[in-house]
Amino acid sequence: MRQDVNSDVQAQLLRLKRGYLQRLEKEFAELCSLAEQTRNDHGRKAWRQIRERLHRLAGSAGTFGIIELGNRCRRLERRLDTALQAEDDHELAAIRQAVCELDANPQAGLADFGDIESKPVS
Repeated sequence: MRQDVNSDVQAQLLRLKRGYLQRLEKEFAELCSLAEQTRNDHGRKAWRQIRERLHRLAGSAGTFGIIELGNRCRRLERRLDTALQAEDDHELAAIRQAVCELDANPQAGLADFGDIESKPVS
């Protein structure tokens, strides 16, 4: 009985992880779109939304075992805080580019995630 419960829990976690990975694609596209909006009117509202999303991604990526993505989002969040305080347009441009490259960079942690079916869910 206990093994059946464990298998059911593992199956549920795997479904959650798959759903999360599918949502990441949309999240990355929306983040990039927000980053592009920052080119207009200095985008303070868009930068705040980007910061909130980076913060959420940093936490959720870690929850699902995508540690490098979580770390990258956390670093971008901190860089963004500093750049906004300093009103550093050069750094903000670099962050804008990095946000749009989150999904394209294999170092983001997704490439190492591999086949989720073969990895145990922790």
